[in-house]
Amino acid sequence: MVRDRLAELQVETDRVAHVRSMLNDLQDDIFELKRKQDHVLSLPLVNIQHKMELEEQINRIRQRTKNLQPQVATLEDELRQFERTSRSNVEIRMRRNQCDMVRKKMQDVLRLFNDQQVDYKERVSKRVKRSLKLAGENLAENEVDQMLNSQQQIFFREVNPLTIAGRAALEDAKQRHGEILELEESLQTLQEMFEDMYMLVHSQGEMVERIDKNVDDAKFQVHEAAVNTKTAVEYKKSALRKKWLCIAAFVLLLIILIAVAIILAVVLTRQSGGGNGR
Repeated sequence: MVRDRLAELQVETDRVAHVRSMLNDLQDDIFELKRKQDHVLSLPLVNIQHKMELEEQINRIRQRTKNLQPQVATLEDELRQFERTSRSNVEIRMRRNQCDMVRKKMQDVLRLFNDQQVDYKERVSKRVKRSLKLAGENLAENEVDQMLNSQQQIFFREVNPLTIAGRAALEDAKQRHGEILELEESLQTLQEMFEDMYMLVHSQGEMVERIDKNVDDAKFQVHEAAVNTKTAVEYKKSALRKKWLCIAAFVLLLIILIAVAIILAVVLTRQSGGGNGR
């Protein structure tokens, strides 16, 4: 029995270690995406090969995320099932701590991805603004953001760059805008996958907290019921004791009354007999 428990615990530990390893690989891919994005931002112009490399890296992250989702779901499901069937609080705490470590690692990875993409978009926005300024277009920050978020090719407006540098700057702005449009959909899909996984972990965490609360409430109610039952038994014993005392007192009083009646009868009989003798 103990050997089976240890084997089961080892399987669970190995599964947690595998999920953590997958999260580490995902984190490495996110760092690699940042490295590629930094490289793209450092280039005067972006060619098709660089865009393809970015897209491949995003696809790699997407695939790792798809592979990770069922693993995390299995881990959470097994924890809930174990909490319902196990009577060992120590083992429950061990498994819960393992899942908590996975949740913490996943939240760190999601936060890393979100922060990197926000930073990347801000840097692209500044790059486009600088390029447009060189091309003769002095736009405010919010106007550049609106252009980057637009699905229209608004960079084809008439700016009349007179210099080669101006034409190159305008071309760079167009390419950056096209890059944002192409990557936005992929990043949005990946973001939704991360959010789904976060909601899974977050909801499971809340469920575990509710289970803990229900268990604590049940323990309190059982304890309270035991106390009330003990009190009721004591009250019943006390009432029964009082009842027997009352019966005993009544019987004793009845015996005394009978004795008094007998004594009175004897005395009266003797007095009656003595009077007749005179």
